[in-house]
Amino acid sequence: MKSMSYYLLRREWLQYRSFGKSWLLVWAIYLGLYLLMGLSASFVITFLPIIMTYSAVYTVKQAGEAVGAGTEDFLLPVPLRQVLWARYQFAFLVGLASSVVVVCAILLRQLLNPAEKLNLLFTIGSAMAYSAVITGGSMPLLYKFGATRGRFTLLVLMGLAAALGGSAAIGGMPNSAGYGIAACAVLLWALMPFSLRLTERFYRQGGVDHERHPIVEG
Repeated sequence: MKSMSYYLLRREWLQYRSFGKSWLLVWAIYLGLYLLMGLSASFVITFLPIIMTYSAVYTVKQAGEAVGAGTEDFLLPVPLRQVLWARYQFAFLVGLASSVVVVCAILLRQLLNPAEKLNLLFTIGSAMAYSAVITGGSMPLLYKFGATRGRFTLLVLMGLAAALGGSAAIGGMPNSAGYGIAACAVLLWALMPFSLRLTERFYRQGGVDHERHPIVEG
């Protein structure tokens, strides 16, 4: 028998698949740009996991929106924390999957052109670290201030951080910096339960009775 976590993650994926196609297109364009141009476009590689993590948070169903067709297949009482935690897990898994693709793309470019040097660990570590900041910061803000205000703030921060991370990767970083940023990414993702508590608190303040209606809001 499959666990409730599986069905919650499946629900997130079905909603993402319906509403996240434009972000997938942007992601594919960025990846193609790097594969074609290599080192001269390596700054875009930092954006890829960030784009996917951001889209995983903001393209799935927001509070008050109708449940999409095919996603209401398990209308059982589910604790609010478990429902919200599935979104954190989904954002992490989407960002991680994008990071795996980025690793393969970088290795392919370096195989085709050994002269191209890119600090792989620093690039992936910085992308995943900021993906953690996006997830941990946007989830509470999403339910505190609404999607529009939270989205604008995080877009600005995401652009600045990704540009800085990409510039550092192009300029070359020592291995110690790569290990450091990777450790920072692990630590930030480990702190997600604290963000979850804030998210749950802000969501409950919105007046939605998730203990009785955990999936269909409103």
